[in-house]
Amino acid sequence: MPRITLRNCVFAFRCNKRWDDLARTKKAGVRFCGDCSKAVFYCATDAELARAVKKGQCVAIGVDEIPGSGRSSSARKSGKPSAGFLLGDVLPPRPHNDEDSAE
Repeated sequence: MPRITLRNCVFAFRCNKRWDDLARTKKAGVRFCGDCSKAVFYCATDAELARAVKKGQCVAIGVDEIPGSGRSSSARKSGKPSAGFLLGDVLPPRPHNDEDSAE
């Protein structure tokens, strides 16, 4: 079962668009935003999210996949995006620095 576990996920940019408002493409799980002229990639798992962030891609993360969101798990079960999403560019994780934790 796909699952997203967001830990210290920071959006460089949060888009206010809805997944359903984005133009469909020929590729499943990819939509196109006409406002910013970028492809938006649906990420159903941590691995997919990590790959997209590493490539600097805009992402869509279903809120149904976020633990504690209080939403049903229907999107997880179907493997398809739901209507509730966080969309935007996620910053890559900061390297852990022992000096940061000493402050």
